[in-house]
Amino acid sequence: MLRYHKIHIKSALLFFLALGSTVVLQITSCTGPEADFQDQLAFVTSVSLPDTVQIGVSFLVSISTFTPSSAWQQGHDEVQEIEDGYRIVPYDIQPLGRPLVGDVGGYIHEVPLTLYAAGTSEIQIAHHLSNPVGGNTTGTIVRHVVVQAGSVNKTD
Repeated sequence: MLRYHKIHIKSALLFFLALGSTVVLQITSCTGPEADFQDQLAFVTSVSLPDTVQIGVSFLVSISTFTPSSAWQQGHDEVQEIEDGYRIVPYDIQPLGRPLVGDVGGYIHEVPLTLYAAGTSEIQIAHHLSNPVGGNTTGTIVRHVVVQAGSVNKTD
């Protein structure tokens, strides 16, 4: 009986050592030189921007994203001028054909914008939506910014 337990414990130890080396292999394989990557429309978790800005003064739109693995990388942002403001399309970079670690990640995309017309401007942020029934779709988060000709008043 004692011999059985020693063999069982030794087998379990070897299993966990092998599992540990697999995790290390997975972590290093995310960033290996042979890894292929592709732009993926970001999963947006939050958007932050001022309510009021001054004409011609640059401000930041902060977009927080979620990635299903820390092996992903922060991608680029496309900024498109639309009739009443801007449309921002944030991307994160997905590794292809590689095992992924079991953790999550995320990034903060900071996009500088400047508005040149007084009134209310619209800022649209495109984002990736997962469909529980299957497939993926694109959504749009819409925020409005008041653009003032004079100085901007801060409210706390």
